[in-house]
Amino acid sequence: SSIVGNDENISIPALTIARSVASKYKNYPITRWRLIFDELETQLKEIDKAYGVISDDQMIESDKGKNISEIDYMGSNIIDNAAEQENKRQQLLRSSSNVDVSFDIETDTKQGKIILKHKNGNSGSLITLRFHFVDIEVLFSTNPFVHDTTSAHFSVLKPNFEMKIALNKTNEGIITEETIIEIPSSVKRKNSFVEAEYCGIRRTSSLFVSNMDINIQERTGRIVVIHSTNKHPLPQVYIKVYKRVGNSVISEVKGQFVKDGFTDLRGCFDYASVSQEQDDQPKNGSKDKYSILILSSKYGSEIREIDAPSEI
Repeated sequence: SSIVGNDENISIPALTIARSVASKYKNYPITRWRLIFDELETQLKEIDKAYGVISDDQMIESDKGKNISEIDYMGSNIIDNAAEQENKRQQLLRSSSNVDVSFDIETDTKQGKIILKHKNGNSGSLITLRFHFVDIEVLFSTNPFVHDTTSAHFSVLKPNFEMKIALNKTNEGIITEETIIEIPSSVKRKNSFVEAEYCGIRRTSSLFVSNMDINIQERTGRIVVIHSTNKHPLPQVYIKVYKRVGNSVISEVKGQFVKDGFTDLRGCFDYASVSQEQDDQPKNGSKDKYSILILSSKYGSEIREIDAPSEI
C-alpha cells in the first residue's frame, strides 16, 4: 500500500524504495540488521495508519506473532543483546504509541470544577481521583516549591478521600476528550492536592480554597490581591517569598528566603525587591524561580510559582 495525498512532507517514491528494501532484507541472517529492517517495515505501516491507508485492526493483525521475548535468530549463532534490547524498547514504545494515551488535569476552585483532559485509552477505564488534605502554611514552610515534588510525595501516601469516575461519552457512545466534574462536597472547603490516575498515567493539581483574585505582575515583581466577588483590594494579606537560584537548588533544599510582609491598602506587595546586599548574589546564567505564599485567615490561601522578574 502507498499513501495518496498532497502532503509535501511525504515522498511516495522514497516510501516505495523503503518498502522494497524492508521486504528484501526481512529475513537477513544477522540479528542487528534484521531488526533494523523489521523496524523500518513497522514504521512504514505506522505511516500508512496515520494517513488512513490501513486501520488500527490491520496494524494489530500485522504485529501478531511478534513476541519480544522470543526472537528468532534465523539459525544465526550471534546473540546480539544490544539489538534485542533495542527491539524490546521499540516494541514497548509502539505499544504505547498505538494507544496514544494522553491525560492532564486542571482545577478551577472558583467554579468548583475539576477538568480532566484525556485522549484515547481504554473505553472501559475509570479515572481515579485521590484527594490529599494539606496545611498550606506548613507545607510551604517545609518545601516552598511544592509543585516540583507533589507527584512523588503523594503517590506513597494514603489519600483522605478517593473516588472513581467514568469518562464522558457522546450519545453515540464515543469518549469525549474532556470530562468535567464538580469538586466533591467533602473536599470543597479544604486545601488539598488532587492526584488523578488514568491508564497508568498520574497527574497532580492543587485545590486551594480562596476568595482572592491574584494578579502577579512578573515584569516588575509586584503582586496585587483583590476580592474575587466585589473586586476590592485586599490589604493585610500575608505574603511570603522564596527564591530558587537557577538550577542550584536540589530537591533536599527548600530554597532561599527572600522576604515576607503584608499587602498595602491597594492590595499590593512588592515581592521581588530586596536590599542591595541581598541581591549581590553570583549569577550562573540560569533563570531564577520564585514561590509565593498568599495567606489570609479570612479569604483563604494560595501558592504560586513564577519566573523571576525580567525588568529588575
